Amino acid sequence: MDLFGGAKKKRRRGGARDVGGGSAAAAGGASAAGGGCGGGAVDFADLGLAPWVVASCGALGMAVPSAIQRGAIPATLRGDHVLGVAETGSGKTAAFALPILDALFRDPFGVFALCVAPSRELAAQLADQFAVFGARQRVRVACVTGGVDGVAQGLELASGRPHVVVGTPGRLAEVCERCEVAATLRCAAFLVLDEADRLLSPSLGPDVGRVDAAVRGAARRPGARRDLLYSATRSEALDARAAALGATVVDRGSPAAVPAGLDAEYVLCPNRVKYAYFARLL
Repeated sequence: MDLFGGAKKKRRRGGARDVGGGSAAAAGGASAAGGGCGGGAVDFADLGLAPWVVASCGALGMAVPSAIQRGAIPATLRGDHVLGVAETGSGKTAAFALPILDALFRDPFGVFALCVAPSRELAAQLADQFAVFGARQRVRVACVTGGVDGVAQGLELASGRPHVVVGTPGRLAEVCERCEVAATLRCAAFLVLDEADRLLSPSLGPDVGRVDAAVRGAARRPGARRDLLYSATRSEALDARAAALGATVVDRGSPAAVPAGLDAEYVLCPNRVKYAYFARLL
């Protein structure tokens, strides 16, 4: 395998470009394009992924890419910033994880991707999925969240040489502002905001800004970092960030934001026993 091959392509400048079905007006979108090979792809090989990534998908029973994957994976492989919008359960995680892992083994160097999630549970899920998708190449993943010793997590980031770092905004902001950790994370080629509409909200946005500021100061190559924003719904803050980046917008969302067949129910219980209730329901 050629770990260092693959010519780098220039990214476009200017407003966000919409390759989905949704409106691009709020994101500064230009013309609506068909998404290149994403429109007629029948399997993951058609999207331009490396053979080992395609084989990993097959081993996991993933034969046909979903709509968000058909649009977002080619855009990410081209080197675009991407705003991906799709309903819950549509395969958004694979839409950004697969091209990140593909790119990692074309140009491996330190921490390759920094992924921010709004909750510990979601961060743990993302870390697990990166580990599963990258198992063939022994991808190292670190999960940085609250509830765990922050000093130990900082040491793991500084010396453990993970390929992918996943975490929550508050804890990532804390560890990123330590000089030795920030220097490690500045090499990241990707910044992923999963559930980006929540991460850019007034409650979480300031910590996300601290993370962004800490790792943006120096990159492996000037302008080389790509931002991947994923969400089930769009917001003004999210569209504004996409427009500022000149991101390709892949909108496969729907007004409902969740699949029509998904039933949502609430169980009211004391906070101290919520996990016991959850385990009982499972």
